[in-house]
Amino acid sequence: MLEETGRDVLVRRAVMSAFGAMAALALWALGQAWLEGTIGERPFLAAMVFAAGFCGAALLLAGPLSLWRACVGGLILGAVSALLITLVGLRFADPLQALDQGSVMPVLMLFAGITLPFLVVLLEGDNVWRAYPALFDRTWTLIIRGAASLLFLGLFWLVFALSDALLSLVGLSVLQPVLETEWLALMLSGGVVGLALAVLHEMRRALAPDLILQLLRLLLPVVVVVVGLFLVLLPVRGVSDLFGMLSAGAVLMTVAAGAIVLIIASVDRSDADAVKAPVMVWSTRGLAVLVPVLALLALWSVGLRVDQYGWTPPRVLAGAIGAVLAGFGLLYAASILRGAGWMARVRQSTLVMMLVALGVMAAWMSPLLDAQRISVESQVARFEDGRLPAEAVPLTVLQRDWGYAGARGFERLTAMTDHPQYAALQARLRQPDRPSNPRVLAELNRMEEAEKLANALPVRPGAEPIDPIMFERLPVHQLRSWNAGCARSFADGAPGCVLLRVPLLPDREPQGVILIRTGDGEVEGAFLMFAEGRADSVQGLYDLAGERWPVLNDAHLRAALNEPVLTAPTGLSALVLGEERLVPLP
Repeated sequence: MLEETGRDVLVRRAVMSAFGAMAALALWALGQAWLEGTIGERPFLAAMVFAAGFCGAALLLAGPLSLWRACVGGLILGAVSALLITLVGLRFADPLQALDQGSVMPVLMLFAGITLPFLVVLLEGDNVWRAYPALFDRTWTLIIRGAASLLFLGLFWLVFALSDALLSLVGLSVLQPVLETEWLALMLSGGVVGLALAVLHEMRRALAPDLILQLLRLLLPVVVVVVGLFLVLLPVRGVSDLFGMLSAGAVLMTVAAGAIVLIIASVDRSDADAVKAPVMVWSTRGLAVLVPVLALLALWSVGLRVDQYGWTPPRVLAGAIGAVLAGFGLLYAASILRGAGWMARVRQSTLVMMLVALGVMAAWMSPLLDAQRISVESQVARFEDGRLPAEAVPLTVLQRDWGYAGARGFERLTAMTDHPQYAALQARLRQPDRPSNPRVLAELNRMEEAEKLANALPVRPGAEPIDPIMFERLPVHQLRSWNAGCARSFADGAPGCVLLRVPLLPDREPQGVILIRTGDGEVEGAFLMFAEGRADSVQGLYDLAGERWPVLNDAHLRAALNEPVLTAPTGLSALVLGEERLVPLP
């Protein structure tokens, strides 16, 4: 019996590891198919979300459920998620632009997270799908399984990196080849997660959520006091000052959401498991009464912003979140005020509002609550009735960021030839705004900085021109720092920077060492690793001659600008600058 049990454990671990590895490989292959142009963007978006939903759900559910039932749950969740992301993608000519909105994937992931416990209970077949004790247990079990498996994955790669660092001391590198082979790194990660989930299932009794719930409950009295003090002092500070802060609504919603989690943890799955100590009971009741106040204040904050500036997609989402939080709070407060049996009513309210939250999220990703359409209608209406001046109309956002609805809104604006501010609007059209989408704006800033650096940076040896695309993979803050160094020219006009194209690493395409003036006579040096003609990474330099970090100054930079570029063999090749022998850090 013991041998059979041990064999079953090994088989389960092997199956889960293989499933995780194959899932990761499938996702990688799907991404490669899109990169190679063999699958269109709309099918790719739906297929990727379906595959991620199926694989993630199946891995999390396997253990609490048999593998085939977990796959059924994964198929259901993957299909629903793919449908929702497809509906969001239909708002844009480029469906992948939906991902640039910033909130789509978090909402979809939250939708999947809330759906999973219902799927577990439904597929188990032992309880009705709305049985609160079962839903409570499965929810916390899934949270622990997911968090612990990701923690183990992080620890695995930390140990891998430390092992590589140790072996590199004797000339053996194992990490870099793995990281350079994307499919292998992903397969390894998937296999590790599958193995972790298998082991976590074996330890399910030791990993019961009671410890986490007990720790969360300790925060109750503190949160009640802080929230109560906030509401007492709010009239003294003034509501107008509070809502003058841009982040007030977000802070209020976050605190309200945290309070809801604490209340759920306190009432537990049944009265027998709930808090017993009077101070904890009264803290739970007090917090339940205060939650609707926080949520309604957050909604008020969003409403003021909408009244001032109109709807935008983030405000539509904030309004939806605030409404759900207010629903939680009002039902909780009503449960408390009705007296005896309030814990059971709080649990029932939680179940109802979880279903409402799922409905709101599904509506937000469907045409029912199209955030882009709502925002366009709001902005166009404000311009039409004079509340929005021409200089404040988000023309670029309408054209680039809000999809088909934005394009239609832009056409409506440009057709308002009899509007008093039409001439001002036309002037704006001749000088379009910079994009407001953070991802688009960041990419534009990066390319601007790359072009500026390419124009300012001399190259030695030789004088071949630099294509700005060479720096497109580097972070914008790095490019800005280097541009600032190049601007610190010498008194005779010599530039404050130089790129030395020298082959320090064998069997690689030519790399580079960049030297930048940092001020006060000091110079910063860095090694650039190139791949496919682009700077792929930035590494530090080490002085082999002095066996220390190099201390470079203006004299080294002038030598690099004016004297022949020298290298010397060191096992690797080293850049010779005066007495220094510089090599890239491994």
